[in-house]
Amino acid sequence: MIRRKTSTIGLLLLMTIFSIQIFAQWNQPQWVVDKYEPYTYNFVYGGTNQALAYRLLRPINFDSTKKYPVVITLHGASGFSTPGIKDYNINSLRAINGQFAGDSIRLIHPTYIIALQADKSDMWNKKHFEGAKQIIATLLNVDMNKIYVMGQSAGGFGANNFISYDPNYFAAAIVASAEGNKISVNNRDKLVDFDLWTMHGDKDNVIPYTSDVELFNYMKLKNAKMKFTTFIKRGHSTEDFMVDSYGVSGKLTKTDTDTLTGITTTTIYDYKTEYAGTYSDSEPYTLDWLFSKIKASPLSVKFSETLKAYRVQNGIKVDWGTESETNCDHFEIERSCNGIDFEKIASANGQNISSTSNLYSICDEQPVVGINYYRIKAIDKDGKYTYSSVVSVDFEKFEIRMSPNPVNNQILIESGSSIEKIEILNASGQIVKTFLGSKQILNVESLSKGVYFLKSYSKDHQIRIQKFSKI
Repeated sequence: MIRRKTSTIGLLLLMTIFSIQIFAQWNQPQWVVDKYEPYTYNFVYGGTNQALAYRLLRPINFDSTKKYPVVITLHGASGFSTPGIKDYNINSLRAINGQFAGDSIRLIHPTYIIALQADKSDMWNKKHFEGAKQIIATLLNVDMNKIYVMGQSAGGFGANNFISYDPNYFAAAIVASAEGNKISVNNRDKLVDFDLWTMHGDKDNVIPYTSDVELFNYMKLKNAKMKFTTFIKRGHSTEDFMVDSYGVSGKLTKTDTDTLTGITTTTIYDYKTEYAGTYSDSEPYTLDWLFSKIKASPLSVKFSETLKAYRVQNGIKVDWGTESETNCDHFEIERSCNGIDFEKIASANGQNISSTSNLYSICDEQPVVGINYYRIKAIDKDGKYTYSSVVSVDFEKFEIRMSPNPVNNQILIESGSSIEKIEILNASGQIVKTFLGSKQILNVESLSKGVYFLKSYSKDHQIRIQKFSKI
């Protein structure tokens, strides 16, 4: 009896220790921990010796004849740890790492997973990014066109930092509950053509939901590739939301476990997904979306700062320039009436290869009434393309009303636009009278009887011609 009691106490003690271990591992079971190999990478950064701890999950059924993607995962603030403590380089494993460790995902998407571990004294910064790049360089059979980064909360903040440091290094990123508004305007512009999927709960009381809304609204104005999923009435914890399927709208069921009491609750959330631009990928399943992305090739065209649009006599003129062109086949000029939905209105041939500046120009003779947005799409001979920035110009249709018609002595002019001058032409097209400024009453008493034309010029270069008779 005494032996059995001791054994029971020992078993309870073992269970307690195991529970504490699981809690420290942020609910990642031992089989997940065991699949990720622990390493420390030593390197020099900024002239100082550095050590970067990480765990590595290798592609399942590794085949030396194939190349494999790499996903860098960045843990949140509660995962920052101190070298030497028991769970150091275990805190880096989060829900997303448990999902990647499952054979169902590994068999469909064989990939390297690098779970970086940051120290308590460090928020994710360029040192970690440079270390991660060097770690990737040591791996066998890496597809360098398919490097990705994912993170939630502070990890999402770090992922935003990583893609801002060098967007051309990565093919895509998924971030959740991150402070998107911390990305500088200059870096946002670098990410316009980058495949970024951001997620956030609108009831987050740790990192404001509005921070990612601000980033998304900016990207919408740029017609960017970014997409944004909102979890309605969800708070901060969204790490285990990053592997799922999210269409335009729908519902998802999530089970949360209280780490103190062990009590689980199941909640159904509504969600919505918005797209920043025409070329946002609507693929709903996050991993299919992620692994379909390939790093963009270096830009074949470097646009100069000369893009502008302005009113001319017969419409809107669009001017643009390039500083250099490599393998450039042609340009497509696109117009939008809302800054989001663009359509092709014209095209122009490129220079193929040019290291000197080139200037181009087209005239849009059928602009829409209101604000017209324009951008230039440069297309390579291999079908790849890049975009210029977007410019806009307000096209207020020049309307002018004249009365009476026929007229005897005076013509009454009404217009909502500013008039620069009015000319009266005879039937042969000769100018017989000129009136400068926005005159409202024109004296035509001296004109002979016959047919005439009233030619009005607006101050923004529009022209309207109307026929009238003098009696």
